[in-house]
Amino acid sequence: MKQIFTFIAILIGMVITPTSTKAYDFEVDGIYYNIISVPQLTCAVTNGDKGYSGKITLPETVEFAGRQFKVEEIARGAFENSDIIDIEYPSTIKAIGPVAFSGCSNLKTIVIPETVSTISNNCYSQCNGLKEVIIPSHIDSIGSSAFSDCKELERVIFPMSLKYIGSYAFSDCPKLDNVVLPSCNIDKYCFENCQNLKNIEIQGSIKRDNNSWVIFDYHKEFDTITAPIDYYNIGSDTYYFTETLILTNSDSGAFYSNVLSLFKPENLIIRGGGRINTVKGNSQSTIVNLVAGIKTLKIENTDEYVSFEGSSVIGGVSFYGNWKSLKELYIDNSVSGLYYLPETLKMITYGPNIKRIPIWSDSFTKIICLAIVPPILNKTFTTDQYLNTEIEVPAEALEAYKNAEGWKHFFNLKAIDTSGVNTPSIPTDNKKAEIGRYNINGQQVDDNYKGIVILRYSDGTTRKIFANN
Repeated sequence: MKQIFTFIAILIGMVITPTSTKAYDFEVDGIYYNIISVPQLTCAVTNGDKGYSGKITLPETVEFAGRQFKVEEIARGAFENSDIIDIEYPSTIKAIGPVAFSGCSNLKTIVIPETVSTISNNCYSQCNGLKEVIIPSHIDSIGSSAFSDCKELERVIFPMSLKYIGSYAFSDCPKLDNVVLPSCNIDKYCFENCQNLKNIEIQGSIKRDNNSWVIFDYHKEFDTITAPIDYYNIGSDTYYFTETLILTNSDSGAFYSNVLSLFKPENLIIRGGGRINTVKGNSQSTIVNLVAGIKTLKIENTDEYVSFEGSSVIGGVSFYGNWKSLKELYIDNSVSGLYYLPETLKMITYGPNIKRIPIWSDSFTKIICLAIVPPILNKTFTTDQYLNTEIEVPAEALEAYKNAEGWKHFFNLKAIDTSGVNTPSIPTDNKKAEIGRYNINGQQVDDNYKGIVILRYSDGTTRKIFANN
């Protein structure tokens, strides 16, 4: 019985005896460390009894118990919610742990040593002092929620060498407005709740690890999306609205694309060839015409065929589907033919590189031809077409068209109005002023830039214009 009581007393003593609750192994010069390996004499920076603040300079080695330990890591949560404003790393750092700088609102910039290749999960989440983040080229992976909930973050620049962006990596960043994505794996909801994100450029094939292309909010509206013609792994209810969709050549070699099931544009610009699916569904009752909402179509600089579920003629453009909204078509260079043109199409513009007019639809009421040298016309027109079709050509080439075979018979042949759109003046009130100009790729431009310009105002609103002066 005495032995039993003795054993109980020992247990009680163990419970009430104080034990060390320190989250660190040692402290030197106000910086706290945990030992990673005693045989290898390595350690990691961690948090401690007192919070960090100001500028932090980490040493390559630190002495403890008469031995030199190499500083190789930043531990999980090491500087979380601290008041640091900057940090200088030693060349010995190999890894930065999750949540390492989460909640550091005074941190204005991030610097990641070249010896680190991964930004860990939640590493910079809730860092509300960050306005711009430039991911260095030696980073190949960004972890889940790495920059989530950064309320002031406006711009992120990714390296082309990036291989992976984790789920929710930039979610809840309400001021993020333009993103250029490299060819990489992107996990789900990467840009969820980014209300101001209006312009996206995808520079290569986006590879998905999950079942659908749910990177943004469901049914989000964009101003401009630039993406390769490629086959996209799309969920049943995943799609995004965009004012303008620009399709480029696919780096994966894909020629068949269901891109219109994902991005639903009003204006479509194609800069690469391929076959584009125009319907969704496998029965007559469930078929959705994916081109029904497209109002303008522009085909630029492609020597390949562009087929909307029609014939695949090299150098030609074929249409299929319900193009009920299409009103304007732009062809930038010579094509072998235009097939199955929609009857709703009333206006066509031929670009400056056109050498021969491939077809002339009876539905055309206005033709704009930007070529200085009159293209070859391979068609005889009706009297009504000669009398009523409106033809606009460059002013400096008007006389050449009036004397060119075929063109000279048109009665309504006139010079193009090139006055363009005047740049709007800065509002006189103090609440709204122009603070920046950007092209459709999100790059800042000056007042002399010509083309589509996105104006950004001091109240956070944007406006798109076409500048030609």
